[in-house]
Amino acid sequence: DVSVSIGKQIVDITDAADDEENTGISASYTMGSISLGGGINKVDSAGGATGSDASVSMFNAAFAF
Repeated sequence: DVSVSIGKQIVDITDAADDEENTGISASYTMGSISLGGGINKVDSAGGATGSDASVSMFNAAFAF
Protein backbone atom coordinates (compact mmCIF):
# COMPACT_ATOMS: atom_id res chain seq x y z
CA ASP A 1 0.00 0.00 0.00
CA VAL A 2 1.14 3.55 -0.76
CA SER A 3 -0.07 6.64 1.08
CA VAL A 4 0.72 10.29 0.26
CA SER A 5 -0.47 13.38 2.09
CA ILE A 6 0.04 17.10 1.53
CA GLY A 7 -1.01 19.94 3.80
CA LYS A 8 -0.81 23.72 4.10
CA GLN A 9 -1.85 25.99 6.95
CA ILE A 10 -1.78 29.78 7.18
CA VAL A 11 -2.00 31.27 10.67
CA ASP A 12 -3.08 34.90 10.99
CA ILE A 13 -1.29 36.26 14.05
CA THR A 14 -2.69 39.56 15.33
CA ASP A 15 -0.14 42.41 15.43
CA ALA A 16 2.54 40.25 13.74
CA ALA A 17 4.65 41.38 10.80
CA ASP A 18 3.72 38.35 8.68
CA ASP A 19 1.34 35.41 8.71
CA GLU A 20 2.86 32.06 9.69
CA GLU A 21 2.75 29.53 6.82
CA ASN A 22 3.18 25.80 7.42
CA THR A 23 3.50 23.28 4.58
CA GLY A 24 4.27 19.59 4.55
CA ILE A 25 4.29 16.45 2.47
CA SER A 26 4.66 12.86 3.58
CA ALA A 27 4.56 9.43 1.99
CA SER A 28 4.68 5.86 3.20
CA TYR A 29 4.87 2.39 1.67
CA THR A 30 3.75 -0.78 3.42
CA MET A 31 4.42 -4.32 2.24
CA GLY A 32 3.47 -7.12 4.60
CA SER A 33 5.02 -6.37 7.99
CA ILE A 34 7.47 -3.73 6.70
CA SER A 35 6.61 -0.05 6.51
CA LEU A 36 8.82 2.75 5.16
CA GLY A 37 7.92 6.43 5.27
CA GLY A 38 9.23 9.94 5.17
CA GLY A 39 8.24 13.55 5.01
CA ILE A 40 9.28 17.17 4.76
CA ASN A 41 7.77 20.03 6.76
CA LYS A 42 8.51 23.74 6.37
CA VAL A 43 7.45 26.83 8.33
CA ASP A 44 7.82 30.40 7.06
CA SER A 45 7.62 33.36 9.45
CA ALA A 46 7.33 31.23 12.58
CA GLY A 47 5.28 33.05 15.19
CA GLY A 48 4.71 35.85 12.71
CA ALA A 49 8.35 37.00 12.82
CA THR A 50 9.90 37.95 9.48
CA GLY A 51 12.89 35.79 8.56
CA SER A 52 12.21 33.04 11.13
CA ASP A 53 11.98 30.10 8.73
CA ALA A 54 12.66 26.44 9.50
CA SER A 55 12.38 23.06 7.83
CA VAL A 56 12.66 19.45 8.92
CA SER A 57 12.82 16.15 7.08
CA MET A 58 12.24 12.70 8.51
CA PHE A 59 12.45 9.04 7.57
CA ASN A 60 11.09 6.04 9.43
CA ALA A 61 11.17 2.30 9.07
CA ALA A 62 9.08 -0.21 11.00
CA PHE A 63 9.32 -3.99 11.06
CA ALA A 64 6.71 -6.18 12.80
CA PHE A 65 7.68 -9.67 13.92
